[in-house]
Amino acid sequence: MDESMPAPAFPIPDSPAPEPEPTPAPARRRGPGWLVTASLTVVALLAGAGAAFAGLLLTGWRHQPVQHYSVYVYFKKDVTDAQREAVHAVLTAIPGNRGVRLETSQQAYEKFKETFKDQPELLDRVTPSALPQSYQLETVSRDDFDCGLVRPLRTMPGMDQYTVILTPRAGRPGAKIAC
Repeated sequence: MDESMPAPAFPIPDSPAPEPEPTPAPARRRGPGWLVTASLTVVALLAGAGAAFAGLLLTGWRHQPVQHYSVYVYFKKDVTDAQREAVHAVLTAIPGNRGVRLETSQQAYEKFKETFKDQPELLDRVTPSALPQSYQLETVSRDDFDCGLVRPLRTMPGMDQYTVILTPRAGRPGAKIAC
């Protein structure tokens, strides 16, 4: 030892002292507290969801059902291809359009025969030429049908008449729309 260094106040052991053993944590006992906390959390979430839904209803939010409309356009017997195409252009511009379908006089006659198959006296008096060609359009909307979309048809040459029908669906009656 160097004499310039003072002697330690306590003896230095030759080997390190053993680390004290950690004392085990007491076993956690789960009581009913966690169940109460979880239950209160679920109740609070349900109450919040209910309040949000009630708020939406009170402010005027409502589920709007989808409305299905059918538009039928009947042509005069002397309609030209150009006149039919002009009507087709008006119909395809209607929003929610599910396609415009042309029904020929012969196709209309086949439907007529099927519909009135139990009335042979009526079938004997009707020929395919008695039934007009027509366009049929199916459209879907969450709003009421906008009659302004079909009003141009009124003055179109080759067109005889048109009809707009609210299609009956699942317990809701259909109706002819006055356009």
